[in-house]
Amino acid sequence: MPVAERIAPKDIALFHGEINRSKLSIGERALVRMIKAPMGDFRDWDAIAAWAAGIAAALKSQGA
Repeated sequence: MPVAERIAPKDIALFHGEINRSKLSIGERALVRMIKAPMGDFRDWDAIAAWAAGIAAALKSQGA
């Protein structure tokens, strides 16, 4: 049974992240270079906050 079915999350979301060259190991830098992944911070903090607020509201309405 998948974990999501066992814990019954209110929602599942995926967000872009950050690739910070100074925090990568030599192997990670090689992999990033090989797949030509762009460096930078691609997180959308407004979208993350909105998703978290929605989860909080859903939990609050259920008395959790």
